[in-house]
Amino acid sequence: MTALRKNTKFILERTFLLNVIMALLISVFSMFFLNGIDINSLGLIKLFFISLVNNLFIFMLLYLIFIPIKFINLDLYKYIQLSKFSFFSLFMATNYYIFLQFKFHINLFVIQVLFQPNIQSLLSLNWSQFFLAAIILTLGFIFAYFLWVLLGFLIQVKVFRKFYSKKVKIYSFIVILILFILEKILFSFQLYKGNVELYLASKRIPLYIITQMGKQFDAIGFKRESLNIENVPLKRINVNYPLEKIEFEAAQESYPNIIFLLSEKMRFDIINSEVTPKIKKFTDKYFTKYMNHYSVSNGTAQALFGMFYSLPSSYMDTFAKSKVSPIFLKLLQKRDYQFNLLSKADLGYFGTDEIIFHEIRDKIRDNFEKESEMIDEAIKILDDRKKSNSRQNPLFLFVFHDEPHQHNFDDPAYQKFKPSKYLPIFDPSNSEHRLIASNQFKNAYTKVDAGMSRLLYKLKEEGYFENSIIVITGDHGHEMYEKGHWGHASAFTKEQTHVSFFLHLPKQKKHRKVEKLTSHVDVVPTIIELMKENLPIEKFSIGESLIQPPDREYIILDGIANRVLFDGKVKIDYTPFEGVSIFNVTDENDNPITEKNLVLKKYKNSLLDMFNKLGIFYL
Repeated sequence: MTALRKNTKFILERTFLLNVIMALLISVFSMFFLNGIDINSLGLIKLFFISLVNNLFIFMLLYLIFIPIKFINLDLYKYIQLSKFSFFSLFMATNYYIFLQFKFHINLFVIQVLFQPNIQSLLSLNWSQFFLAAIILTLGFIFAYFLWVLLGFLIQVKVFRKFYSKKVKIYSFIVILILFILEKILFSFQLYKGNVELYLASKRIPLYIITQMGKQFDAIGFKRESLNIENVPLKRINVNYPLEKIEFEAAQESYPNIIFLLSEKMRFDIINSEVTPKIKKFTDKYFTKYMNHYSVSNGTAQALFGMFYSLPSSYMDTFAKSKVSPIFLKLLQKRDYQFNLLSKADLGYFGTDEIIFHEIRDKIRDNFEKESEMIDEAIKILDDRKKSNSRQNPLFLFVFHDEPHQHNFDDPAYQKFKPSKYLPIFDPSNSEHRLIASNQFKNAYTKVDAGMSRLLYKLKEEGYFENSIIVITGDHGHEMYEKGHWGHASAFTKEQTHVSFFLHLPKQKKHRKVEKLTSHVDVVPTIIELMKENLPIEKFSIGESLIQPPDREYIILDGIANRVLFDGKVKIDYTPFEGVSIFNVTDENDNPITEKNLVLKKYKNSLLDMFNKLGIFYL
C-alpha cells in the first residue's frame, strides 16, 4: 500500500512538473508569433511574461481536471498526460502554419471550417500532411516520455526534493492564480485606456485569454478613452427583413435569362491575356468591366450572402437562424424562373445552401468529381431547354468554379506556368514557395478559362447573349503575400476583396469600362432594374444599380468581427470591442495613414451611417 502511495505521489509530482514545462515551452515558442511587429526588448519581455502566466494557469487547470483519472488507472493517467504533450506539439505546429498564412490562430472559426462537409478535398489534404502530423505526434510523445524519465530521476535526488514538496506545489497554485488575476486586471485596464498596440500584439500569442472589464472599471469610476466615435450597439434580436411587406406586381410577358458564372478567388487582375485569354476575349467584346468592384467580404459564404441578399454579410448568422429567404430569389420564383445551380465544390460549405438557397435546395447539383463534368451538365441544361418547351420559362443558371481553391493545384493537363511542383508544406514567407504557389494559382485559372469559355461559347451559339444578363465574377479575391497574408479570409486588403466583375446586358455588342466604386450588393438592384420590376429596393437592399452607378459615398466590407468603410481612397477597418474600439485606417492600397484621429473625425458621419445600415434590418 505504501509503495502504491509512493508511486502515485511520484506520478502526480512528475505530471505537475511536466505541465509546468509544457507551459514554459509554449510560451517560448509563442515569441516566434511576434515576428514582423515593431516591439522593443522590454515589450517582448512583458509579452513573454503574460504568455507564461496565462499558460501556467491553463495547464494547472488541465492538471487538476485530469487528476480524477488516477483513481481509475494510474497507467491510463500517465499516458493521457504524455499524449497531452504530444497533442499540444501538433496543435502548436499546426497553429504556427495557419498563422504564417492567415495571421490568426486556431479558433472557433477554424474549427467550424474543419467540420464542413468534404473538408479534405476543400483543403486539398493528402497523405503527406497526415504523415507529417503523425511524425509530429510521435516525436512529441517521445520527447514527453524522455522528460518523464528525466523527472523521475530528479524527483528522487535529495537536493532537488528540498525545492519540491506538497507545500511548494500548493504555494505554486496560489501564486499562479494570483498572478493570473492580477495580469488579467492590468491587461483589461490597458485595453480600457485604449492601448490598441497591446491588444494587437496579444492577439498574436497562441492560447492567450483576452479579458475585458470595461463595465467594472466604469462602475468603479474610471473614465475610458474615446476617439469621439459613438459605439452604436448593433441590434441582433429579431430580423426585420424586408423593412415592409413586398408586393409583387402582375408578371410581364417576358423576362431576361439570368446567368451567374462565378469562380473562387477571382481577384481583380487574374482575367488577362496571359492566364485566361479565352474569357478575356469574351469580356473584351461583349461585357462591361467594372474596374473598382469589391466583394462584400473576404470569405465565400459571406460573399454569396451579400450578393444575393444585397446586404452586409454580418446579417448572415441571424438571417440563417430566422430562415429568411432573399427577396431577389422570391421574385424569381414568382416569375417562374427555371433554377439550375451547379457548383464544383459542396454548396453546403458553412450552410450556404440552407442560408441562401433553402427554398430551391432541390435545384442544386454540387460536388462534381471534375470541373469538366459541371460544364457538361450546364451545356446539357441548355440542350434540354432547346429540345423542350421549358425554354419558354426564363433561365436562372448559377455555375461556380472551384479549382483555384486548391492550395496545391497540380492537374498535369494545366501546367503552363512553372515551377509549380507540389508543396506538402507551404511557407508564404519563402519567396520560392510564393513563386510556386502563384504559378499553381495561375495554372488553376487556365483550367477555369477552358471550362468557363466552353460554356460562354455555347451561350453565344444558342443565342443567350441576346436575351440574358450574364455576370462573371469571383466570390472574393486572393492575396499572394502582397500585404503579408496568403489566400483570403484573413484581412480586408485590396487583394482579398477587390474582384474581377463583368456584366453583359441583353443584346450588348460593345465593351465598356466603369471606373466608379461598385460592390456585390449592387448586383440584385441591377437585375431587378433590368427585369423592369417596380420594387422598393431600399426596403431590402443597401445596393445601387450598376447600369448608371452613382458617385456613392462609400461601400461596406465586413466579416465575422470587422466592419470596414471604404470610399475608394480611405479604408477604415473597425472592430467593435468592449473597452476599446479598434480603428485601423489605411489608404486604398492598404498603406497606414498616420493622422488616424483626423480621418476618423472627418468620416464620423459616414461611420455612423454605416453603423445604421449594419443594424437597420434588426428589430
